[in-house]
Amino acid sequence: MKKQLLKSMLMAVVGIGLLAGGAMADIYNNRPITTAMNPLIGPVGVNPTYPNEPLIQNILNDAVGVNGINSVTGQSNVAIWKEAEFDVAAYLITLHTGGNGQLGIYSFSNPSKVYDFGIGTGSGIGDQVGFNIKGDLGLYVNNVKVVENFGTSFGFYWKTGNTKYYTEDTKNSNNIARALTYQIADGLSVKIGNDESNAEGNNDWILAFEDGTDFDFNDAVFYMEDLQAVPEPATMVLFGTGILGLAGIARRRKSN
Repeated sequence: MKKQLLKSMLMAVVGIGLLAGGAMADIYNNRPITTAMNPLIGPVGVNPTYPNEPLIQNILNDAVGVNGINSVTGQSNVAIWKEAEFDVAAYLITLHTGGNGQLGIYSFSNPSKVYDFGIGTGSGIGDQVGFNIKGDLGLYVNNVKVVENFGTSFGFYWKTGNTKYYTEDTKNSNNIARALTYQIADGLSVKIGNDESNAEGNNDWILAFEDGTDFDFNDAVFYMEDLQAVPEPATMVLFGTGILGLAGIARRRKSN
């Protein structure tokens, strides 16, 4: 009986490792994109291609301060999120738009389920939309259900014309990176136009899209509030460690 229990627990650990590895391989992007790949991503000051457009580092500096987030080393590999708190609205707030398009959301479990938020082209800094997933798994925007059975996990896209540029690299043409994500540290002050907000719980993000060919990732930049990465690697590691601990206890009992 004890042998079977130990064997089952060890198999569970292996299963968790395989699931975790598969999930991370599927929905985590390969980051960072370095200045060697594209100098426009780094803090070079003035955009040499389009001098009147701010570089992503300039936008980050305006939002969180000069020493807040480095545009290269601060890149996150996160591509999919869930709500940080059940049935509490998350907010998407415009920081910068330099292209013609609009921000949208798609279901991770069923990417055909999408919704265009309507913020983007023509929207000013600070324009926002609130959304959440309720108990029926529907997507609600400003407390109105807009998509049935949306699911709990989601990514975002920037849509120009009929083309969508996704937070998941693998959904883009030739698997090309079209979005950079930055996690904002807990307590860091975020400036949005003339307003300021403090990031809380490491659940706030900056999302920057590229819809052209210069890959300076300044075509649409948004502040995302109260979202949690999916999956949570730390949680999986702790869970796996717990099972290993149980296996160790069973082994010690057997030796005694």
